[in-house]
Amino acid sequence: MLGTASDTATMGLEQINTAIASKGGQKVLINYTVPASKSEIVISGDTFPGTYYVQGDTYARSDVDGSDQFFQFIIPKAKMTSENTITLEAEGDPAVFNMNLTVLRPEDGDMMKLVQYDLT
Repeated sequence: MLGTASDTATMGLEQINTAIASKGGQKVLINYTVPASKSEIVISGDTFPGTYYVQGDTYARSDVDGSDQFFQFIIPKAKMTSENTITLEAEGDPAVFNMNLTVLRPEDGDMMKLVQYDLT
C-alpha cells in the first residue's frame, strides 16, 4: 500500500503500479525526484556583445476554448543589448524578466522560427 514517503522510497515501478491498482479507482499522488544537471552561461566583457543562438518555449491560450498551443521559438542569430532587467523577489514571487535582443539576419535569411508541438 502507498503511504508515507519512507514507505515508497525503495519501491520499484512494478510495486508502485500494483499499489496504485489496489486503490480501486481512487486518485493517487506520487512524488518522486530525478537527478538534474545544470549548465551555466556567462556573458562577460570579452564576449559581450557577441551574437547568440536563442531558443525558448512558450504557449498561446485560446480565448474561445481555453486550450493551450505550445511553441518553441528559435532565433538563430541575436545580439544582446545592454538594457536587460531581472527583478528577483525574496519571497519567491514570479519575476519579470526583460531581455532585449536585436535579431540579426543569418545567411539563410530565416530570422525567427516558431515550431508548434503537442504535449498530448
